[in-house]
Amino acid sequence: MENRNGKKHLMPILLTAVLLLTGSYYLFEIIMKNQPPHDAGKPTHQVPLKEDAGEELEESPIEIAPLVLTDEESEAYASFSENLDQEILRSLSPMSIAKIYVQAILDEKDEVRYELFTDRPDYIMWTKEEDEQFPKQDRGNRRLTEETYNHLAEGEFVETGEDEGYIKYYRSEDPDSLMGFKLIRNENGIWQVAFMPIQ
Repeated sequence: MENRNGKKHLMPILLTAVLLLTGSYYLFEIIMKNQPPHDAGKPTHQVPLKEDAGEELEESPIEIAPLVLTDEESEAYASFSENLDQEILRSLSPMSIAKIYVQAILDEKDEVRYELFTDRPDYIMWTKEEDEQFPKQDRGNRRLTEETYNHLAEGEFVETGEDEGYIKYYRSEDPDSLMGFKLIRNENGIWQVAFMPIQ
């Protein structure tokens, strides 16, 4: 099957690869955090002392900030989920569109999530039919979604062109946790999510 641009099935393969790499990265990070540092002068099987307990708590996974939709966003999300009419999204900011997108992922509303993607022909990476064929396990899990988009709502929208921009945000207090969430304004002036929005 070809997508709207006539391209073959390259994007589903790339999406699967990106999701597998992301999952592998988080798994590696979790495994490495649970490994004690190697020191030839210390026994390898050491019982943790009480003073070590505080260090373990500091190394726990990042604290998740709950995603909270405003009343306007909640109404738009509910209406859009019912009929997928893009006009419902017209008055929403890029930040509101991004929050609704994340909520659709958390609620496992794959059709709603797909309809929030850009419909600009030059930016479409795979069709709705192809999207429906992606295995559920390749879409990640709730924890991965929460960590990826953690603190997105506290980010700042940066316009990079007349019809493009991204939300700059930090997933945690770590300065290395900087993320970008890309959005594209369609030909009708409505902001939509870029395919593979995380930068």
